[in-house]
Amino acid sequence: MDVESEAVRSNSSIFSVHKTQANTRLRKIADFRVLPLLLIAFASYQLDRTNVSSALTGGFASSISVDQNTINIGNQLMFLGVIVLEIPSNVILHRVGPRFWIGEQVFVFGVIAAMQIFIRDRTGFLVTRTILGLAEAGFIPGAMFTLSQWYSTEEITRRIAIFFFGMFGGTAVGPLLGAGLLKLDGKGGLAGWQWIFLVEGVWTIVVSFMLITFFPERSKYEQSLEDETKKSPASKIPAKVIFGTLSNNVYVFIFKFLDVLVTQTNKIVVMCATAGLMAGTQIFRQEDSDELYPNGLLIMIGLVILGLLLTGLQEIIYYVQNRKAERHGSQTALNIL
Repeated sequence: MDVESEAVRSNSSIFSVHKTQANTRLRKIADFRVLPLLLIAFASYQLDRTNVSSALTGGFASSISVDQNTINIGNQLMFLGVIVLEIPSNVILHRVGPRFWIGEQVFVFGVIAAMQIFIRDRTGFLVTRTILGLAEAGFIPGAMFTLSQWYSTEEITRRIAIFFFGMFGGTAVGPLLGAGLLKLDGKGGLAGWQWIFLVEGVWTIVVSFMLITFFPERSKYEQSLEDETKKSPASKIPAKVIFGTLSNNVYVFIFKFLDVLVTQTNKIVVMCATAGLMAGTQIFRQEDSDELYPNGLLIMIGLVILGLLLTGLQEIIYYVQNRKAERHGSQTALNIL
C-alpha cells in the first residue's frame, strides 16, 4: 500500500512539474506577444473613438455645417452600433479565433476612421459614426476574453489592468497628437482635422496587420505542449487517481453553474453601462454653450452625487449580507460541535 501511494505521489509530482513548465511557457508568450499587441490595438481603438474632439478644435463642425447637438447624436449612434453587434461579434470570435477576427476588426474600423476625411455634411457624419460603432463592437470584451484564455484566474486581474492602460494611453496621447496634426492644416490640400482622421486611421490599419501577422494562436501552442506532456513519465496516471477525482464533480458543477449566473448578471450591468454612455452624450447641448454649459454641469454634479449614494447603499447591502453569512457560519459550526 505504501509503495502504491509513493508511486502515485511521484507520478503526480512529475506531472505537476511538466504542467508548471507548460504554463510558464504559455505565460511568457502571452506577456511578450498577446498582451502588448492587444494593448496597442486598444490605444488605437481609443484614438479612433475620441479623435473627433481634436477635430472639432480644428474647425471640423463648421466645415461640415453641424452643431454640438449633431456631434452628440453622432456619438450616441456610435454607442448604439456597439450595443447592436457586440454579442454577434463575440460569437464570431469564438468560431474563427482571435488572430483573424480581432485583426480584421481593427483593420475595418481603421479604414472607416481614415475615411472620415471625406465627410462633407450632417448625414455623412451620422452614417460614418454609426458604421464606426458597428465595426468596433465587441473589441473590448473580445480582447478580455482572449486574455482569459492565456492566463489563470490569479494572473488575469493584473493583465486586464495593464490592458486598460491602452485606453488611458490613447486618451492621453490623442489630444497631443491631434494638436500636432492640426499644424498640418492646408498641407496636401487637406484641413487639419482631415489629417487627424487620416494619420490615426492609417496607424490603426498598420496595427491590424501587426495583429494578423504576429498574434499567436493558443491552440497551436497547446498542441505542442500536449505532445511534450504525453511523452513525459506522468502521462500514464493510475486509475485510482482518476476515479478518486470523481467525487468532486458535484461541487465542480455547482460552482460552474453559479459562475454562469454571475456572468449573466454582469452582462446586464455592462449593457446598462453602455446605455448610460448613450444617454450621457446628450448632457451638453448646443443651446447651453453660450454660458459654459451650466445645465450640463448641474446634471453631471447630480449624477456624481447619485452615484455616490448608490455606492453607499451597495456598501450597506454588502455589510448586512456579510454579517448574515458570518452568523450563519457560526451557527453551522455550533451545530456540528
